[in-house]
Amino acid sequence: MGKRKHEDSKNSGSGKHIKIDVAKVDDTIEQPYLAAFPGTMPENDTVFTSYRPVNSNDDNAKQRLISGETEKVVFTGSNFGEDAPVNYCNYIVGTYSKKDQTLTITPAPVLRMKRSVKALQSAQDSSSRSDTGFAQAKASLGMAFGTAKAKKQIKETERNAVKGQHLENDLPDIHTEINKIEGPTQEDIKQSMQSSLPIPPPNMEAETPQEAYDISNVVTSEELRQVPIKEILKTESFNDLKQLLPYAGSKFVNDRLMNIIKAPGKKDRQAVRSLVYISYLQAYLLNLKPFDVKTRRKVESAMKNPPAMIVDRIQERYTDNNVRTPVMHDKILCYLFVLCLNVADYTVVPEMLAMDLSLKPIKVTTLLRNLGCKIDKLTVDDRKSLGASTAHQKKATLIAPLKFPSVSRGKRK
Repeated sequence: MGKRKHEDSKNSGSGKHIKIDVAKVDDTIEQPYLAAFPGTMPENDTVFTSYRPVNSNDDNAKQRLISGETEKVVFTGSNFGEDAPVNYCNYIVGTYSKKDQTLTITPAPVLRMKRSVKALQSAQDSSSRSDTGFAQAKASLGMAFGTAKAKKQIKETERNAVKGQHLENDLPDIHTEINKIEGPTQEDIKQSMQSSLPIPPPNMEAETPQEAYDISNVVTSEELRQVPIKEILKTESFNDLKQLLPYAGSKFVNDRLMNIIKAPGKKDRQAVRSLVYISYLQAYLLNLKPFDVKTRRKVESAMKNPPAMIVDRIQERYTDNNVRTPVMHDKILCYLFVLCLNVADYTVVPEMLAMDLSLKPIKVTTLLRNLGCKIDKLTVDDRKSLGASTAHQKKATLIAPLKFPSVSRGKRK
């Protein structure tokens, strides 16, 4: 095979010796054309005929209308007028003569073909003539007897009208561009939803619940050290405790603080600080209206005058332009629930939290799911360990590695 190629190249000569000629354009002989078809291709044996304007002169000598038809479809294209192709490259075609070592080239204009179905032409033509006649008659009456405002409207309507035949040639390109656009995958949608949720930055590589969320993103150790707990640890009664807390109506906080205070031995000061900080967030959420957060005095009063650093950081995290927006409202809840999971060994009762915050249980359950919690039914042992009553039905447990709710694209119609 290699020897044959060598002999062919030797007999035919080097490509450097090929002579290139430009074919002489003779108006009596039709030049070749390249055609771009809109999706539907004609059969290979379809015959196309070239037509030129009746009154040919030097200006329109190269104008051509190409037409061909199959049994059901008519294809037409032209290189002038409204149907003239635009934004196409200039092409040439060539014929190579091996005997004369000559390549003869000639320009090959591109024609953009459009199609029409024969069966629909007659119905469309009659309907179009009827609609067009009525519209023209109505416009004529309006221009003759209408007000200046009506005449202006008619002119604007005619100027802005989009006709179907004007769009027909562009449909293939429109379809092509639409096909190029790749819709978002389910994973893209999932990541986008996760990034838009007002939750602390999750650790998707976490192997334990403790590693799922960095508590320093919710409250820093510096802030926790500022939480005053000296008087709380000296408290002996439940009523005295409620007087010291920023928000006294939380069973979740109150019961856990009393258990720590009454427990013998060394007190878990870190847990106490976290529970009091949860009480600060509850007071900030429930004792202040969205626009009240603009006033520093109202904020401090609603939270029972906490340290200035705590107020500053809470305002920075949970306001948008000094206003608590609905997104910021949910952000407070999500960050608050992360702290609650942290101090409750990563299992909480959604109904209890809902009662503390005057929320519907479904709202709390949804936010806990968005944090990566698994929702299960409470057992008898769960009710004892979590302090739940028979009215409470579910528990939420943070599971690692984190798994967020699946993304649904809805049913196809």
